[in-house]
Amino acid sequence: MAKFCWRCGAKLHEATGLCPNCDANKLSSAMEHKQQLDKNIDSGSASESVLSKKVIKRRRKAEKKAVKKAAKKAKKASWSLGKKIRHFLLKFISVILLVVLVAVGSIGSLVYFDMIDVPIVGELLNKLGLKERNRDGSNQDEESINLDNYRVEAPDAEEFFQQNSQILTEIDVNDSKNVLTEAQLINTLEERGFKDYPVTTEYTMDGVYNDAATISDSSSTKHPIYQTNYVTENGEIWTIFVIDGDIMANPVSYNIQSSLGVQVIVSESDAVTSYDSTTNKFYKTVPDKSALIVRVVEKIDAETLEKLTIGVIDE
Repeated sequence: MAKFCWRCGAKLHEATGLCPNCDANKLSSAMEHKQQLDKNIDSGSASESVLSKKVIKRRRKAEKKAVKKAAKKAKKASWSLGKKIRHFLLKFISVILLVVLVAVGSIGSLVYFDMIDVPIVGELLNKLGLKERNRDGSNQDEESINLDNYRVEAPDAEEFFQQNSQILTEIDVNDSKNVLTEAQLINTLEERGFKDYPVTTEYTMDGVYNDAATISDSSSTKHPIYQTNYVTENGEIWTIFVIDGDIMANPVSYNIQSSLGVQVIVSESDAVTSYDSTTNKFYKTVPDKSALIVRVVEKIDAETLEKLTIGVIDE
């Protein structure tokens, strides 16, 4: 490109090659176009900058949320076994309370509409002015249904086992030679690695129910059924039962979240031992899979339960 105009000899514009004298209009138009392009580029850069800030802000927010979630998870992982159990029990109790509240509300509704007769609930509704009484003291509206008609009788254990299992043996508690004393039971459990949680019992050898009491390692008293708990290193909760000398383990964590619709229990044989306090008898049965699923292991001890994770039980 020539550095000087061939017409007037003036020096040409370096960027456009136009003469400032002969091509003044073209040069002005070219410069305006260039300025507009620069302006658009600057505007686009600004938009990209704003967009980048928004993206960065979202990323930082997501990262912050992920850090909080990881910290919470790490904190839970560092909890002691006792704290994990308390946390589980609190959640479990909350669910139970919710169920109780729903049940109480349902009973209150049934009493209000005279579908059933629960004197205590009816009296409460009367005091609150939610339900009136007739002059004879009875509730108004239709005749109430007596709650006695809806009392549930204790199930017949033998009939239940006949319908849901194969009965192998049936024996009165006091005729059995396998029942362990409190001291024998604690020694047996400690040998199997179950010594972190108290062992409790609720029944006497005559089938009398008492509040759960912790047993003693020096007592020669016998009980038909004992129970204790075990929590694995992964935080999975088990309940250990000893009935007529036979030991079984209930995978509590597994059964809570299982979708099988049938409870699973771990035993050292296909048979399980049950205790019926009404008849004060032991029943050894092979349950139908529709009533109870039995997972058989060689030995129920702490080492075995550590290996029986939820995934392994499902296999």
